[in-house]
Amino acid sequence: QHRAARVFPCGGRFVTGVAGLQRHLAIVWNATNAAPLHELKQPSGRIGVLELSPCGAKLLTADVGAIFVWDAATGLVEREIREQIRLTLGAAISWGGARVAAGSLDVRRVLVWDDRRRRPHP
Repeated sequence: QHRAARVFPCGGRFVTGVAGLQRHLAIVWNATNAAPLHELKQPSGRIGVLELSPCGAKLLTADVGAIFVWDAATGLVEREIREQIRLTLGAAISWGGARVAAGSLDVRRVLVWDDRRRRPHP
């Protein structure tokens, strides 16, 4: 079951989030021929949030207890955030992927992480 979809800003590709009994992944597709380019297997949880950085270089997936930042070109996880957040309701990623913001019902605020500080900003 495809739960979310985003189109890359420069065109040529789109991404869908898939959730099922055995599969929790994001699939990056070639927009011209609808062929899959990458299957990004989220290490834990289903994909509840799926976002692209404004330039399309980074992809963010999130759900219960974890946020993952992926390199959209290679399909590799670059960063994993597992602290102070249990239920991600929404998230955003900066232009180059250096900053991640996420809203969570359990902490009732928006948390922001960046590459220089591995902990969220106060």
